[in-house]
Amino acid sequence: MWNLLSGGSGGGTELSVADVASTVNQYVGVAVAIVLGLLAAVVVFYAIYIGFRMAKAEDDAKRKEAKGHLIYAILGVVAIALIIVVLQAVLPLLSPSIDEDITDIEGLDEVMIAINEFLQAAMQLIAALATMFAVWIGWKFISAETDEKRKNAKMQLIYTCLGVIGVVLLVVIAGAILGGLSVITIDNP
Repeated sequence: MWNLLSGGSGGGTELSVADVASTVNQYVGVAVAIVLGLLAAVVVFYAIYIGFRMAKAEDDAKRKEAKGHLIYAILGVVAIALIIVVLQAVLPLLSPSIDEDITDIEGLDEVMIAINEFLQAAMQLIAALATMFAVWIGWKFISAETDEKRKNAKMQLIYTCLGVIGVVLLVVIAGAILGGLSVITIDNP
């Protein structure tokens, strides 16, 4: 019921929805790791550039400004590294362990595994997009010329962080529900 056929007509191999979801999750994981790695590299190069600007600054005001930019760039690299650690180490711990045969209802266990895999992929995508958005907002904050623009960028960054926390909580709650469902076995008459 929950299988997809591949390999053309006749004699093709069956792919389950859980297998497709797992493959999607793996591809998303690789893409997110590449994007976050490139983003971290851009921020590191920016920090190096700011370091040169700080070293070449002729007056204290420019040196102080460059120092502030350098601190924000270093904080950005640390934040990206923490997000990578969370995605690689913590997120798999939050997802429930769903065995292949958790219920007697045909296909239900497969659907639950697929939902779990798609939730993990969605969390990785949301984390990567939120990280890119936060770096962009950080750039707006650093390059803001007026206090009003700086205040707006700061509020956008706070809202981004609150949104990510909300999404993480939703994924944890969904994982707890799926994990709770995986404990329940339903006897099929």
